Amino acid sequence: MVPSHQGKLTANQKEEVQPKDRVQRWTKPPPGWTKLNIDGDYSEGNKTGGAGMILRDEEGQVIFSSCRYLRTCSSALEAELMACLEGISIARVWSELPMIVELDCSCAVQMIVEEGIDRSPHATLVMQLKQALGEIGEHVISHVVRSRNALADALARLGRINHRTAVWLRGIPEEVDTLCKEDSVG
Repeated sequence: MVPSHQGKLTANQKEEVQPKDRVQRWTKPPPGWTKLNIDGDYSEGNKTGGAGMILRDEEGQVIFSSCRYLRTCSSALEAELMACLEGISIARVWSELPMIVELDCSCAVQMIVEEGIDRSPHATLVMQLKQALGEIGEHVISHVVRSRNALADALARLGRINHRTAVWLRGIPEEVDTLCKEDSVG
């Protein structure tokens, strides 16, 4: 069961039980849907972050991938939420299909799907996220294990470490090409 965009539980019908020692790979969205994987990366030492996101279609083909350097960032949670807002904003431009949004931060997912007033330090960011989600049409917010979000994680790290902000249409940067091939094997 995964939380939907309205905070209700929805069945993830294609989910299989995996042995704990087996790495779970990214899975394709159902026909007629896209899947947006998002991750944030944070450095406590210099209070910077990175955002990584990749949107793929039902065949696993990349619609876009992106990384962003977050020059100032207060926490790992803020990096996750900023990455989510950035990813949804870009995805709205490149696809009108229903979208599954996957994050590996359960706290961020909970904040996004929770109804009512958010009184956290990230309330404004969460409100902007909810507004952006309302503009993309049909969608599902889902928490996934980190291994199913490996490519978004690598893009977030690329943004933070290399101080890089970029978008690749129908492709990915060379630095994560091998990981993308491994990711789509599963």
